[in-house]
Amino acid sequence: MRYNRNCCEQVDGAAIGSPVSAVVASLYMEFFEEEDLNSAPVKLVLWKRYVDNTICIVKKGSEKHLLDHLNSVRPTMESEDSKLPFLDCLLKRESDGMLTSTVYRKPTHTDSYLHFKSHHPNLVKRGVVKYLYQRARRVTNMSENLKEEEKHLHKVMVMTTQPLGQALKSYLLKITQILSKRKV
Repeated sequence: MRYNRNCCEQVDGAAIGSPVSAVVASLYMEFFEEEDLNSAPVKLVLWKRYVDNTICIVKKGSEKHLLDHLNSVRPTMESEDSKLPFLDCLLKRESDGMLTSTVYRKPTHTDSYLHFKSHHPNLVKRGVVKYLYQRARRVTNMSENLKEEEKHLHKVMVMTTQPLGQALKSYLLKITQILSKRKV
């Protein structure tokens, strides 16, 4: 691999983009879960994994013991106190102890979606809008967070699809009205 005119050699991990990498990563994670979680000094309340993204819940006060154990075996674990991004969700522990979730975007996210002038079927372009609103409804569990997410999506969709004008705005309004009639 070349980077900044220098030749670099990958010395650890699976090759990025290789068809075998996903299989190797999955086998590694299964081995890790079997070996290291069974020997953990803490009882897990929840352990969920998707590829290499994991979320774990343990009793309050025992998280440091689990983290120390896992990092002693494979030092790549981290924890968050009140906020935890997991896949496209941001989980947050509120001051009253309630767990809330909303849509998560990485800091590098650009809000770039299919432009309505692109050469894709209209069904696909409408599907992007529909999916983003549906995801907001599925992921967000507080009505005020949902309203904030819908405002964000509406602004982004109008910006990226401005050339179609009123027809698109009517479509977005229709989706917003349909989704707002459903319970959160």
